[in-house]
Amino acid sequence: MSSQDLKTEEAIIQTYQKLVEEQRALASASLDRQHEFEEYDLVICALKPLDGKRKCSQLVGNVLVARTIEEVLPNLEDTRSQISALLGHIEKQFSAKSKEVADFEQKYKIRMKNRDAAGPSSSGDNRSGGVLVSK
Repeated sequence: MSSQDLKTEEAIIQTYQKLVEEQRALASASLDRQHEFEEYDLVICALKPLDGKRKCSQLVGNVLVARTIEEVLPNLEDTRSQISALLGHIEKQFSAKSKEVADFEQKYKIRMKNRDAAGPSSSGDNRSGGVLVSK
């Protein structure tokens, strides 16, 4: 968005809140993928020491399929690797978005009330969602 589009304080606040929401969405996606990675890691660690010919069940879509550990383990490891790559990509996006938010804050001299003040605002006007824009 160009600087000319952000002439009013309200437009600046809306743009800032959108950027912060995108940043939060990336953080949430990163956390979800991290939990997913850890779940796959736990399953892989539990299956590795077992006999490869041993039967196990795997949920494929909505169907529970009976297979052997040696059939399932490579698929699990491949999926874990894909999740790890996706997690790295999301973390790069999060870093870029964090820099974009910081640059926006600096450009428009934005301060968050809860970061800068120990208590609630005395004005009672909270329409901006805790965002202060300095002119």
